[in-house]
Amino acid sequence: MTAVTAETRRPDTATSPPAAGLPALVLRARALPRRALVPRALRYVRRRVVAAVERRRDRGARTYLAADPGAGGELHAYFAAPEVEALLPHAEQVAALAGHYLEHRFDLLGSGWVRVRHGAACRGVAGHRYGPGAAVVPDAEGRWLQELLPAGNLPESQRIWRLVDGGYLPVDWQLDFKSGFRWSERTWSADVPYGHLPGVDVKVPWELARMQHLPQLATAYALAGRAGAAGRGFRPPEEYAREFRNQVLDF
Repeated sequence: MTAVTAETRRPDTATSPPAAGLPALVLRARALPRRALVPRALRYVRRRVVAAVERRRDRGARTYLAADPGAGGELHAYFAAPEVEALLPHAEQVAALAGHYLEHRFDLLGSGWVRVRHGAACRGVAGHRYGPGAAVVPDAEGRWLQELLPAGNLPESQRIWRLVDGGYLPVDWQLDFKSGFRWSERTWSADVPYGHLPGVDVKVPWELARMQHLPQLATAYALAGRAGAAGRGFRPPEEYAREFRNQVLDF
């Protein structure tokens, strides 16, 4: 997606978890009575065969739903939006946070504010730092995605990318921006490795993917147009709306 006490070269693609678990599997098998071992072994072989078939099938298939089951339906809101006036006392904080998000800087799980982009050099964790991956040069047609995405998803991803505003630089959603390790978009879901290298935490990109910063961008948009928020560090409202849209499309 060597030694890791210093900056290391990042693999271009993530691989399956290392085979270190095989000896443990053999030990567990030897501890089982024979009458229990055979059914378990058969189930294990079946799972591996099914996984191999599905992995091969999915490499060329899309991973999204082609038809929108909610097309023409009604969106339901489960929580009422707060009154904008109630947010005015927090205007400076909202403006500061939204300013970071406009620049693609995030502070999650103790990372500190880090700009998350392709080719970023990260600080590392407890001496374990993985070298930066390749930077990207996004083009309007989405040709840059050919080097990253599986074939089944490429046409639709390029179509979506063409909806993104020109000049927008993509976020690297696959990056552990604490350690610097990057997972590959082409890795089959069941093969995604985690807990396999020191300092690497898959929860970092997972947490970013929760998009908990988007409501704050929406709040900044709402406050930026209010007279009571003038002079409190906001940019024009359309900047927040544009960034919200671009990040959703990018993701």
